[in-house]
Amino acid sequence: MVLPDQRMLLVTGYRVGPFGVRGLVGSRGGRFDRQQRFLLINDATNGYCSYPSSVLLKDGRVLTVYYAVGSKEHPSWDVHCGAVTYKVPAQP
Repeated sequence: MVLPDQRMLLVTGYRVGPFGVRGLVGSRGGRFDRQQRFLLINDATNGYCSYPSSVLLKDGRVLTVYYAVGSKEHPSWDVHCGAVTYKVPAQP
């Protein structure tokens, strides 16, 4: 996603553990520094998680939805869809 300040937002599933979803902001030129990644979700119980999709909200936050199989916080959940809203980290 191209952010209003022209930086790039990349949101990916993280299937190595802890399982979940992470974000990464890149430069206007599309260069990404893996050290700048940030955690969105880390309560999936296995690698069956991911396929995030994000939209920019009117107030500047981002809404990301994803799917997962299992949740540490909600043990009774099997296959489910989750959502998280957040502010993208400022430029370093």
